[in-house]
Order: sequence, then structure tokens, then C-alpha cells
Amino acid sequence: MRELGARGVPQRLVIRRGNSLGWRCADVPGLEIREVAANPVAAALAVRGSRIAHSHQGRTVYPALLANLLFGVPSRQEAAHMADACEALYGLDQ
Repeated sequence: MRELGARGVPQRLVIRRGNSLGWRCADVPGLEIREVAANPVAAALAVRGSRIAHSHQGRTVYPALLANLLFGVPSRQEAAHMADACEALYGLDQ
């Protein structure tokens, strides 16, 4: 996230309300942080409007799938795919 922020790529971090990742990432340029209730529907709604959803933890694939089905947000579950997607979307070198 920090590297993409340094390159000017707008990002959205969707986290469970109260998660410490929010304050740890508060200084990342261009990062919008959305805290949501701990359920897949809330997380999927928070992803709406994003160009891609990237999930790291096992349970986060469900909101990513919902966002894909409801809003057409493409999802990626692996870091390598995310790097490829960012390069394709924003013309970034890895």
C-alpha cells in the first residue's frame, strides 16, 4: 500500500471496525480507510466503486466475491495478481 501510495495510486482499505491496521496506515498517501462491521455484506458495500478488490485473509474472499457479483468489482486474492492488476490499470512498473 505504501509503495502504491507513493506512486499516486488511489486505494481503499476496508477493515473491521477497531482494527489497528487503520491507524498504522493512516499516513499512506491517497489511502481511504473504511471501517466496517464484521460481516461480508458490510465489507462488500464498502468495496463498491473500487476498480479492484484484493483480499489477504481467508474470510475476506467472501466480501470480494459479493462485490464482484453485486457491483462487478474484479477481485484478486494473491499479491502477484495485485501487482499485475495495478500495472495494467495504472501503467506502473513493478
